[in-house]
Amino acid sequence: MDSGAYVTPIEPSRLLQFGMPRLTKLQAALDRGQPVLASDDEQSRVQAARDLASLFIYQLLKEMRKTIPKSGLFDGGRAQEIYEQMIDERLADMIAGTPQLGLAKLIENELARIG
Repeated sequence: MDSGAYVTPIEPSRLLQFGMPRLTKLQAALDRGQPVLASDDEQSRVQAARDLASLFIYQLLKEMRKTIPKSGLFDGGRAQEIYEQMIDERLADMIAGTPQLGLAKLIENELARIG
């Protein structure tokens, strides 16, 4: 098990495979150092903040799942891996959309401040 201090980037082909095209575009823009916002209106800023929060939470969930030891008893192979990725993506999207965590709102405020 790798205990590196960095988070590995999501493979774009896997994001498209699991129905995450907006996160694929966001990841590609961040990798190239391009601006995340297409325009400076309120709606695009809110959506970009939520997408970025969702991507961050997805990465957290993915890395946390790696820390769970595999017993071999219920190892579902590739099907289980796909299912877990889909669950993590959906859960990250739901968490990013709630005000309790507040990450999307913080990102949105920063985008408004620098924009």
